Amino acid sequence: MAFMEIHFISQALQQSVGLNVILPDESYLNGGEVKYPVLYLLHGLSDDYTCWQRLTSVERYARENGIAVVMPDGGINFYSDNKKANRNYYTLVAKEIPAFCERNFACISTKREDTFVAGLSMGGYGALKLALSMPEKFSSVAAFSSVADIVSCVKAEMIRNGEFWNYIFEDVNSLEGSCDDLFALADKCGPEKSPHIYMWCGTEDSLCRSNDKLAAYLTQNKFPITYETSHGNHSWKYWDEQLERAIRRMAENRKNNT
Repeated sequence: MAFMEIHFISQALQQSVGLNVILPDESYLNGGEVKYPVLYLLHGLSDDYTCWQRLTSVERYARENGIAVVMPDGGINFYSDNKKANRNYYTLVAKEIPAFCERNFACISTKREDTFVAGLSMGGYGALKLALSMPEKFSSVAAFSSVADIVSCVKAEMIRNGEFWNYIFEDVNSLEGSCDDLFALADKCGPEKSPHIYMWCGTEDSLCRSNDKLAAYLTQNKFPITYETSHGNHSWKYWDEQLERAIRRMAENRKNNT
């Protein structure tokens, strides 16, 4: 595999941003004639774009399944736009970085059936947000230990940590029903257009209840979802295992649908 760390000036943020990219070995030998599926992989709140490379075997999983992986820096902004503060991380990750990669790496496929998104914790929220906001872009999403109910999360945290949440969102009092609310995004997307959704959460994770809630809502409304829970807490040991399974599942589904 080819591994690259890239920095460029983001128009969405008006500053330099970083991302790591993994490309199949053969990709730079065929002049872009062969197009490879791509996974956009989003980090959690306490990490950055280097964490997947440092703490999982993502490069090995990518090699075994013949896919490219793009790992962008999403800051701490829950992959959301805050135009008042010029912190437009949704625009960065959902639009600017895919456009940058597709423009600069001829080997990356732009077809929906070849484009996936995944993430953990804050990144799991971000992955679901991108998939439900842009169902025409992504064929599959995998979300591990996600912040699945952002409205309830912020309400519970405002007294203790209101300054932080006011830093993230333009209006914390208007999250319910907004473009930052996964339940509202699901309603807008609808099951017919939705990518396939895979969610996992450890039963010892404090976020498990909110994952249960979102998964039940999606299941009730006939979304194409696979939801699994198993022993585990909010840690890399379990996210590494789930990442391998998710990449393998995405590659297999792609083969079955082509």
